[in-house]
Amino acid sequence: MNARLLSEGGTLWQSPRITYWYRPRATFSGLFRQYFQYGFWKVAVVRKHGRLATWRNLVPGSCLLAEAILLLCAAAASLGGLVLWRDIFLADWFALAGLYFIASLASAFCVAKREGWAFFPSLPIVFAVYHLSYALGFVLALLYRPATGDHPNPIRKVLTALTR
Repeated sequence: MNARLLSEGGTLWQSPRITYWYRPRATFSGLFRQYFQYGFWKVAVVRKHGRLATWRNLVPGSCLLAEAILLLCAAAASLGGLVLWRDIFLADWFALAGLYFIASLASAFCVAKREGWAFFPSLPIVFAVYHLSYALGFVLALLYRPATGDHPNPIRKVLTALTR
């Protein structure tokens, strides 16, 4: 709604008098389902409005696709006997994964410093669940098209089970 208001020239106002309640998910699996749905339904919003609210919506899915493509290329190079290319693809995969790990630890450190060190051990896991589940939902939603007529979508049952 905020994106629509801003695109029509509207103004968003915030007030410290507004109160809200948030109930965090009690388990990593609950958090995974929540963010999978966020990523999945973000694609429906993009399709409806014909544009992204922000480029940041693409980052988790793009990183997931890049990691998957690097692994597939490494596997293909290995099957083709191209050891040098396999090693290059794997090195790139590890570099990207390492950058994510370092950024996750740095972010966890900043949050824990501000909110309390008891959170530090679980924060990298929480960040990974956020990003992986959102990315997976986003990418799968790009592949998903609702069933039309007599042509049921085979992914529908799987996605329905994942999002409940």
